[in-house]
Amino acid sequence: MIFNEETQELLSLVREFVDKEIIPTVGEYEKRDEFPVELLDKACAMGLNQLCIPAEYGGPGLSNVQVFAIAEQIARGDIGVGTTLIANALASYPVLIAGTGAICYGRDPGGNSFRVGGYGYLIDDGGS
Repeated sequence: MIFNEETQELLSLVREFVDKEIIPTVGEYEKRDEFPVELLDKACAMGLNQLCIPAEYGGPGLSNVQVFAIAEQIARGDIGVGTTLIANALASYPVLIAGTGAICYGRDPGGNSFRVGGYGYLIDDGGS
């Protein structure tokens, strides 16, 4: 067994979510050319948008191997949903490295919690 029992249980919950929520509905979102807000809300309610957040900041405190095993399961259901959720790490890591105070706990200065982060960068004379 590669993963401990707790990780196996977490992966089982994610598999169940993918099988019951993502796979049956994602095609309809694509046909309507609609962003799956309701689906992502459900995933966020499960904490799947905070996989890389350490336990001391209210996240699950998972290892990189655990995070990517979960991401693989989500991507099995839909690569777009998986990318949306796991890309939160791109926005989270700089905050975790250099942020202070409430921002590291996923809260803005007004106390509002973050659901999905965004990340961007610029390259001199190269666009983004």
